[in-house]
Amino acid sequence: MSVLAALAVALIAWSVRGVSQKLLAVVLAGSGAALAVGAILGLALYPWTDLPVLGFAVAGGVLVGRRVPPRPMPMLVLLAVLAVLDTIQIVALGSGAGPEATGGSAPAWYFYGMLVIDTPWTHSGVGIIDVLVIAAIVEHARRRGLPFAVGAVPGALAFIAADVAFAALAPRDLPLIPFLLAGWLAMQLAIRIAAV
Repeated sequence: MSVLAALAVALIAWSVRGVSQKLLAVVLAGSGAALAVGAILGLALYPWTDLPVLGFAVAGGVLVGRRVPPRPMPMLVLLAVLAVLDTIQIVALGSGAGPEATGGSAPAWYFYGMLVIDTPWTHSGVGIIDVLVIAAIVEHARRRGLPFAVGAVPGALAFIAADVAFAALAPRDLPLIPFLLAGWLAMQLAIRIAAV
């Protein structure tokens, strides 16, 4: 299900290519305010909480994707730094697993930092920053004149690899951004091979 979520986020990010930076900044600020107020007040409003999470992450990701110069090296540096920070947060600081992994019920604030997909068959949550990075990768690929698949596939590959690692290692939690970096690198390699 998270692979479909990654592809949906990629499609949304790709489709807002004509939206001005000013409007994206308004969506980012408005969504951020809604998330903060909801989390502070402890309002349990899922599934409605997914709307400001998506608004914040997609608007923020597209803005980041527009700020990163449209060359591979700046995106590589950004993803590498974020991957290290994500790993430190999850591994070194012992970040706990979300309610889907622990089997407990989620506190209200959890839904304001996660894109939650809850169906009768599965429950998954994707961190808001992970969604933002997926949107940034898509926008950066679009600005480089690359096809939609080049921007969308890293997110899907990241979730597939993370699911395999989770099944094999059974950790409490995994940092996703290193998997996004690996998916992005795989697509860059595919672009180079196709160019040759």
